[in-house]
Amino acid sequence: MIAGIKSGKPARRVRRGFLDGRLPKLLVWIVIVQAVLILAGIWGYTAWRLSADRQRTLEAGRQQLRTIVIGLHAHVEAVLSDGLGAATAVATEVSVRGAANPLSDAQVVELLQRQLTGGQYVRALFLATSDRFVRVTRNHQAQTAAHPPQWLQPAFVGDGNGTYVGQTLADPENPSDSVVPVALRKKSASGETVWTGVLLGVQALNHLYESIAIEDGALVLLSETGESLLRVPALTEDQQRKVLNFRQQSLQLTTTLGDEGFVTGVSPATGTQWTYAVRRLAQYRLRVVAGRTVDSILAPWRERSMGVIEAMAGFSVLLVVLTALLQHFISKLERRESQYRTLFNNSAVSVFLMSGDTFLEANATTYKMFRVPEHLPFNGIHPWDISPPRQPDGSESMVSARARIETARSNGQLTFRWTHKRMDTDEPFAAEVSLSSMLIGDSSLMLALVHDLTELERAQLQLQSANDDLEQANGKLAALNADLEHRVEERTTALQEANLRMAFTNQELEAFTASASHDLRSPLGAIAGHAGLLQEELHPVMNDGIRHRIDRIMGAVKRCSDIIDALLSLARLARQELLVEPVDMSALAHVCVDELRQQYPDHTVDCSIRDGMKLHADPRLMKSLLTNLLGNAWKYTSRTSHASVELRYERSGETSVFSVRDNGAGFHLAQAERLFQPFHRLHSAAEFPGVGIGLATVARIVQRYGGKIWVESEPGKGAVFYFTLPAAASSAHEGHYADNRAAV
Repeated sequence: MIAGIKSGKPARRVRRGFLDGRLPKLLVWIVIVQAVLILAGIWGYTAWRLSADRQRTLEAGRQQLRTIVIGLHAHVEAVLSDGLGAATAVATEVSVRGAANPLSDAQVVELLQRQLTGGQYVRALFLATSDRFVRVTRNHQAQTAAHPPQWLQPAFVGDGNGTYVGQTLADPENPSDSVVPVALRKKSASGETVWTGVLLGVQALNHLYESIAIEDGALVLLSETGESLLRVPALTEDQQRKVLNFRQQSLQLTTTLGDEGFVTGVSPATGTQWTYAVRRLAQYRLRVVAGRTVDSILAPWRERSMGVIEAMAGFSVLLVVLTALLQHFISKLERRESQYRTLFNNSAVSVFLMSGDTFLEANATTYKMFRVPEHLPFNGIHPWDISPPRQPDGSESMVSARARIETARSNGQLTFRWTHKRMDTDEPFAAEVSLSSMLIGDSSLMLALVHDLTELERAQLQLQSANDDLEQANGKLAALNADLEHRVEERTTALQEANLRMAFTNQELEAFTASASHDLRSPLGAIAGHAGLLQEELHPVMNDGIRHRIDRIMGAVKRCSDIIDALLSLARLARQELLVEPVDMSALAHVCVDELRQQYPDHTVDCSIRDGMKLHADPRLMKSLLTNLLGNAWKYTSRTSHASVELRYERSGETSVFSVRDNGAGFHLAQAERLFQPFHRLHSAAEFPGVGIGLATVARIVQRYGGKIWVESEPGKGAVFYFTLPAAASSAHEGHYADNRAAV
């Protein structure tokens, strides 16, 4: 491998690290696919179980309907057997007597009355031949006729024994109720056809079947012709209109089913899916039907399904959250690995990772330091492979390297000086090596940091040469120092004399300043005192107007005192230390504008101040600067309609330029030569009041901060004052203009 490094032959580069290469992305995809497969499998199994449960629920519902139909079938069969049995007995008696000794109508009535016993379901018994009809009701009302009624005439069509089920009729006892005629056909001894039957009470059966009614279901008695003879619950008029074709459906149902079965379909009455259990009364040509909506049958299944689905949804959310957390953990681990790689490869020193005495990995600096092509591997070689055969002390590099590695493994770390070589030229170079033993997982590894001392040794040689030159220069410097000391003594004496004169001048200036301050403050104190006394004397009759005026007097006194302080501070600008504090020029300008509004309540000005103007300066001087400039603009717009004043800030390269613009009286620039000198005015006091100190104060403050101030103006078009403050550490940022306009 060393030969490969020297010859430049390509070798396979071995990558290390759990998260190297595409492995992190592969792990993320494996986690995602695994989660998707788990969810798909669980949801598929759940869907299969829910589908099977649905089928079981439907089957249980059908069996429940079948049980009800069996009971209903037994009851109807018992009622018909009882009633028709009684009617058949009468028919047998009539047949036995025959034509030789026929029974009279009265005798037939008596026989029918004797047979009409039992429950309320049989409303009447009747007997009919082609030329005779006898009917007896439960309240012993009898009807006789020479021919069968119209509703029974279809029974005489055809020949042979059979059963006849007629259409629903009005109850002969209570016309508001309904009855269903059911008759059996017999042949008398003389061969005459005899029909004997019963009238079943629909309302009585309804009352009975309502007690066993099915929730969201129905009990129906059908004829084999498809006619609905009885239904519980009864249909509404609207539903009855919807089932005009129900008879045809019922007829199909009777022809397609045998004696018993199930049918599922859409109900014409409700338009919803129903399941029916059907059982045939073959002897009487009737079918008993019990039906229920599929939705009501599946209601318990839906409740169970919702519980299962909610549980599965919760599990799915939990699995998704766990998958996301695992993905986040892998991504975080990948980022940490990437950070480690970045630090490892961008380290300014050579870094090796060793197992035993064999290199596993090296950073990019190592390739540069040892001059190894980046496409060649560094793993698999040993420290003595990148060192001369012997060290400067004569020891063999292999033996010495192994001994030092063992010492570092025993002590935990070791730092020593070592001689390496460049791999392209075998040029030796000195280095400082730091070995640190560490445990990564189950592996005991060694971290080696190699500092190239070539530049350090070169610098030491240069430093030694510089020290020699310095010693020579020190001799020359000693002579120069002696001459310099003599000159310093002379200059010191002259400076001390100048300092004495400066101190005397400062004392006189301090005395003058104190005297001026005292002379100015005395009348202000008197005004404040008298105002206070006036406030006490007028307290019993004090009103808001008086209180407001006294407050304004006291405020004016305070403002005058502040102005005196500012002027005194201005006088001491050249010799006092300036405060350096954060100053919001925008907020300070708003304060000045508010004061000007109070001072000139009758003067309306449209004022625009830019937000975000911040710098570091003396807030007292900045307040005086803005007060004078804005007050000057305020004053010279007093005779202008629609007066406006703007405070702006702009960046011009590295310079911050502030400006105060107004649309007031203006002036000729030829008159502005002495504008910033004290007490110099361009207008008379009668036109615009003032003493002429404001702009001079502004100029002194700007000069104190190493700035400059200039003006642009035309008569009748207002003026623009520009100024800079280079010495103020500006922190103003480029922002939007906030028009903060207000009518004053």
